[in-house]
Amino acid sequence: MKHGSAFVFMVLSAVTLCFQSSSRAQRLIIPITGRDSGGTRYTDTLGWHINATYCIDGWIDDDLWEYELPPKPPGGIFDFRFIDHRTTGACLGVGTRVHIQYWDVGGFLDTFRIAFQPGETGYPLRFSWSPQDGVGLAELRIRDLFGGFFVDVDMLTDSSVVVTNPAITMLDIVGLRVVEPPVSVDDARRFGYSLARNYPNPFNPTTTISYSIPLEGPVTLKIFDLAGIEISTLVSERKAAGAYSVDWSARGFPSGVYVYRMMAGPYTSTKKMLVIK
Repeated sequence: MKHGSAFVFMVLSAVTLCFQSSSRAQRLIIPITGRDSGGTRYTDTLGWHINATYCIDGWIDDDLWEYELPPKPPGGIFDFRFIDHRTTGACLGVGTRVHIQYWDVGGFLDTFRIAFQPGETGYPLRFSWSPQDGVGLAELRIRDLFGGFFVDVDMLTDSSVVVTNPAITMLDIVGLRVVEPPVSVDDARRFGYSLARNYPNPFNPTTTISYSIPLEGPVTLKIFDLAGIEISTLVSERKAAGAYSVDWSARGFPSGVYVYRMMAGPYTSTKKMLVIK
């Protein structure tokens, strides 16, 4: 649908996309429902797909169910849509209900921006989602454009956010895709030292941590609680150059945030993971 000079108000049904939710399949979707205080709601969808061409061919992807909306309705009508987060506004025009970005490799931040206005009943506005839809992402946060001062929510642990401040008319959703670890000695040498985000995350009770080293040498990989107390040693031995994975079970440990740290030669890396029971 291309926008023109006339405004057409449409109530659109939820969109369901049949993409496999898997980091290794390089596709993932997350429906988000926006609801105003009068009960009007829309369900929009963000995500990643290996065939997406966001900002590559200069237009949105019809084959991935992206379509341009008409101009924003007049005040007093609830509206909720994705818009281009850059200043140029070159890709999404006046907005879309389905926004799929290109997934080539993991380990990069992607930003989705939603713009909204309340209906006649005004604020508060509620946005909700399922944290399980984010499995395959290292991080996913929704926050305001004031540096997260009023709204800053972890979408992998929480399922909704309520916006009460009328000054907030846009929110950013920032996702960090899982780093795909090297799978061979040649890859390990090319990529160098690396420590991937654990997968899945959040998890209960078992997660997998992958890492690689480009040279033979001693490697340690340990788990700590937030007080800095070491609770488990997963690796403490000399390793040949290559890519490795190790599982950690949180059975017997309470829900919460834990830290894992890898040390190998000159390399040290620390990351967080979340246990939910």
